[in-house]
Amino acid sequence: MPRLVLTGFGKFNGVENNPTTALVAHFREELAQQQETLLPGAVGDRYECHVLEVSVGAVDELYESAHFDFEDCKFVHLGVNSRATSIALEMQAWNDKSFRVPDERGYNPEAVPIDCNSELNSSLQSSYHIESLKEALTAEGHNVSLSQDPGRFLCNYIYYKSLFSQRSRRCPQQAIFVHVPPFEVISQADQINCVRRILQLLWKDHSDHLSDGEKKLRVGFMSTAGICSKNYRAICSTSSAVVSAVGSRDLSRAEAWAKDRGVERAVGSYDELLVGPVGGAVDAVYVPLPTTMRAEWVSNFVSIIFL
Repeated sequence: MPRLVLTGFGKFNGVENNPTTALVAHFREELAQQQETLLPGAVGDRYECHVLEVSVGAVDELYESAHFDFEDCKFVHLGVNSRATSIALEMQAWNDKSFRVPDERGYNPEAVPIDCNSELNSSLQSSYHIESLKEALTAEGHNVSLSQDPGRFLCNYIYYKSLFSQRSRRCPQQAIFVHVPPFEVISQADQINCVRRILQLLWKDHSDHLSDGEKKLRVGFMSTAGICSKNYRAICSTSSAVVSAVGSRDLSRAEAWAKDRGVERAVGSYDELLVGPVGGAVDAVYVPLPTTMRAEWVSNFVSIIFL
C-alpha cells in the first residue's frame, strides 16, 4: 500500500508568509478527517505532512529520522515561487547546491553537488508522466504549467533528495515538486483545489499513464448505487486495477460520484460507458444493475468486445 509524503516550507529570506505552510496545514487536517476521499482504498493512516524549516539540515533530518519505505512512498513537495503566475509542475531536479542566499541555518553553498558521485548539475527526472498530469489538470480548469528548472535552493534540494533516494534503491522515482505562487496571484481556495487533484491523481494513477510500470486493468462502473462504494474501495486496494470511469442515467449524479472519489471520467448513460472516448478507456465493466437489466448490458459489453 503506497504512503503519501506531503511537504511544504516555512519562512525564508524575503518570504515571511510561505503559502505552502498553509497548504500543508490544510491537507493535514483534511487527510485526518477525509482520508478516503483523497487516498481511496488506504488502510490505516497512509500519509505524512511536514512543514520544514528552509534549510539543508532540516531536510536531511527528515530523511534520516523518518523510516520511509521508499519503494512505496509517493512524495509531493510544495514550494513557493514569488514571481510565478501559475502553479508549476517541475519536470526534473538538478545535482547542484548553488544558493543565492543562505538557508535558515546560514549554509550558503556554491556549485556543490548534492550527490558527490554524480556530475555537478546532472539531473534526475520523476517517473511520473508529468505532461499527462498537466493535461488532466488543465482540462479541469486549473492554471498549471510545466517547468524544467526548480532553481538551486531548497526546493531543488528536497526534490533531488527524494528522486535520488528512490533511484538508489532501484525503485520508481515517485516524487514531484509543485511550485505555487502567492495567494494574491492564485487564491488559497484555488490552490487547495489544484493540489487536492494532484494528490488524487498521483495516489491512484487512474489515468494509467501518470507513472511507469505495468498497465492496470481499467474498470468502468455502470451505476452509482450504494454497493459501488464498497467495491470501489476494494478495487483501489489492489495494485493491478483502477476505476477509470462511471456511468449513470443521471449525469449530475455520475459527476458527483466521480468527483468525490477522484475518478477521471463520468457519463450520463450506460451506452457512453461502453463506446466512444470513454469506452476506449475501459477494459472491464462492473454491472451492479437490477437483475432484470444485467443480462442486457453484459451482452452489450461482450458484443462490443468481439465486434
